[in-house]
Order: sequence, then C-alpha cells, then structure tokens
Amino acid sequence: MSTFVLLTALALSACGDDEPDGPTVAEAERALRSQVDAALDGASPRGHKVTDAGGKDVPCGERRARRAYAVSAQTGTSPALTPVEIKNGMVGALPGFDAFDIVEDNRATHAGEPSRIKLENKASRTSLVISVPTKRQVTVSGTTDCLRTG
Repeated sequence: MSTFVLLTALALSACGDDEPDGPTVAEAERALRSQVDAALDGASPRGHKVTDAGGKDVPCGERRARRAYAVSAQTGTSPALTPVEIKNGMVGALPGFDAFDIVEDNRATHAGEPSRIKLENKASRTSLVISVPTKRQVTVSGTTDCLRTG
C-alpha cells in the first residue's frame, strides 16, 4: 500500500506545475492583447501608443515565462465623464467581463480624481490594470501568469 501512495505522489508531483491542459505563454498573450485592446476601445481612443509591445518571454522558472502588453491613449469620450465613468466603460467593454475577478479598485471619491482597477482572468491566465489618471488620458497594461513556453 505504501508503494502505491509513493508512486501516486511521484506521478502527481511530476505533472504539477506544467499544467499541460492550460495555455502556453504565447496563447495567453494572444488573449491578453485582445483584452487590452477591447478595454481601450471602451474609452473611444483618439490614437494610441503601444508602451510595451510584448512578445518577449520574461523567464520565471524552468521552461516558463510571462509576457506583457500595454497601451496608452487620449480618450474620445465626453468631457463630462469622470475618470471613474471612463474606467467603468472600459471594464464594461471587456468581452466576458464576468470571467474577471476584481483584485483592486480604487474607488475615487471626487469627480476629477484618478481611477484605477486591477482585474484577473483565471481562465485565460491574464491580469489587467486599467488606469484613468485624467479625463483625457487612459492606460491599459497587462501580464500573463508564469506559464510554460511550449
């Protein structure tokens, strides 16, 4: 019986962190780019600047890496909207928003105060930060979890 327990433990530890059924870092990055772009669309951007083009593996373990992607833009939304309202519109533009968990949300108390939210999507293995520092400026950045590279 103890040999069976030992073999089971060895088998489970051999496949533990690799998550062969989960996404690779490249697959998660594709989801991340789509999520960042969708959130940005919620701010009706007037042009945008890619501040982190991603596509580079940042090592975080043996045969594992994470990737990032970030953009900033000026908003094309109504000047009457507050940063909180702009942020909420960006979050609402995310497809499948209910798949995201809110990790952090600085609920601004004054109309012109900057607004920021951090979201995680366990299924796609991505995290997003949506930031609206002023009524006219937005940034969306994201990272993948530490995932297998191939």
